[in-house]
Amino acid sequence: MKINSDKSNTLNPLDVRYQPDGIDYLVNILINMIDGPVDFTKREMLKNVISALPPGATMATLIANVKEEESRQLGINIEAYDALVRLTEVLTEFNKDKRYDDLFNEEK
Repeated sequence: MKINSDKSNTLNPLDVRYQPDGIDYLVNILINMIDGPVDFTKREMLKNVISALPPGATMATLIANVKEEESRQLGINIEAYDALVRLTEVLTEFNKDKRYDDLFNEEK
């Protein structure tokens, strides 16, 4: 926590990244918030994005940079990425009772 010149407090969770093992700590927090498995590649992407954030970056900056990196990896623009996120949300809601799992799960 930082006390500003106007005596207000600022709590930026990204400040933890400057501590020893802070980036790994932040990545673990983010992964715990994600609904689903996270592979090594995704974990490394998060570490790289957090490491590259400028001083004073906020959670909004982190989210924007993750979106940008994921869309770059997929080879699509941000607008298409946002549309895919929304489509995934709608389909997940559609299948919340698991009635259509066979349509959404890959065959092994």
